[in-house]
Amino acid sequence: PDEYESLQVEEISVAAINEEGRSKEEGNALESYDFQSHVRRSILKRNIESKKSEEDSYEQRVNRIMNIPLGHLSQKELCVTVKHQIEVAPSGSVITLPSRYISVPSLKIKNPITVQGESGTVLEITGGSITLDYTNNPGDHKATIFAEFSLVFNP
Repeated sequence: PDEYESLQVEEISVAAINEEGRSKEEGNALESYDFQSHVRRSILKRNIESKKSEEDSYEQRVNRIMNIPLGHLSQKELCVTVKHQIEVAPSGSVITLPSRYISVPSLKIKNPITVQGESGTVLEITGGSITLDYTNNPGDHKATIFAEFSLVFNP
């Protein structure tokens, strides 16, 4: 998003260049009006490529988050990573929690998933709730399964 916003700002700056090839704000001489058209085309091309890479990068981020091994993370890293894994997991995912104490403020689950624990796993929700929101999921199976761990709500 930051890259996209900077491209929009850059596009506005280029639009401020008048036909004589001068910047209205700074008065700097530029090569020609053709330069302005070239820059606009370049920005538009980068804007389209940026949008495409944003879509790709979201899928890549989800894959990276889902593939983080949980066993050797610090307590804080574990809690943050588990929250992200549960909240971005695609439909049908199985998230296996390690045999540790995990504390998260709340969870918003958007897809039907299975959260599987081990002996000794405790998932504590501190001050929030677990929200199941399947409105954007067209599938028939609309259930999240919590299995083999202790779930604690602590207001």
